[in-house]
Amino acid sequence: MSITLTMPRLSDTMEQGTIIRWNVKEGQEVVSGTIVADIETDKATVEIPSPVEGKVVMTKGAEGDVLPVGEYFIHFELPEGAHIPQIARHGDHDDEEDDDVAPAE
Repeated sequence: MSITLTMPRLSDTMEQGTIIRWNVKEGQEVVSGTIVADIETDKATVEIPSPVEGKVVMTKGAEGDVLPVGEYFIHFELPEGAHIPQIARHGDHDDEEDDDVAPAE
């Protein structure tokens, strides 16, 4: 199982975010809460935590790149039987939409 996170909308006026720093690398194992990236918005710099335990298999964009809200920016492969917290559920996992998480293609 895998999930892909999208650039979150961190404020009502946010339309894009700048990747200030990647704190993880592709292939790295992370636990829930690991800070994966620092994102600069129109108002602040925010640390983005991983909502899941798993392996980072793809990051999109280099430090300094600007991504629009909703653009995919990090993809995780989850261990078999992994628990997906409510905040990271999407599609088949939950009836509510979460704009920051998308099922992997």
